[in-house]
Amino acid sequence: MDLSIIIVNYETYDLTKQTIESVIKHKQPFEYDIFLVDNASKDRSIERLQEYFQKESESGLIKFILNNENNGFAYANNVALKKTTSKYVLLLNSDTMVKGNCLKDSVNYMNTHEDVGALGCKVVLPNGKLDKA
Repeated sequence: MDLSIIIVNYETYDLTKQTIESVIKHKQPFEYDIFLVDNASKDRSIERLQEYFQKESESGLIKFILNNENNGFAYANNVALKKTTSKYVLLLNSDTMVKGNCLKDSVNYMNTHEDVGALGCKVVLPNGKLDKA
């Protein structure tokens, strides 16, 4: 596996669904999977996501991890990090839209720059302005 994408959900069905859809709608020239970690949501968002992405789950593209309690964002990411064996890992916020060739370009960059250990992508706000945070 070339890339594992880790997404943490906590009661954000619509946003998380939109984020996953923005990833899978683009064909990638490399192998990837998605780890969707739920932080003990009580709003049925994870059940709804499991139902909506059942086909992708059955194919192994999406792996669901259900935490029994919400121990925070970093903890949830670490749970998934322990399960991945991919060459690269992307920690992707559940309110993010992946555009165009972003994933392909990022993996290509990492593959051709062995001296780089981490890569951050440009974040553009809904109003089109650069997020300087």
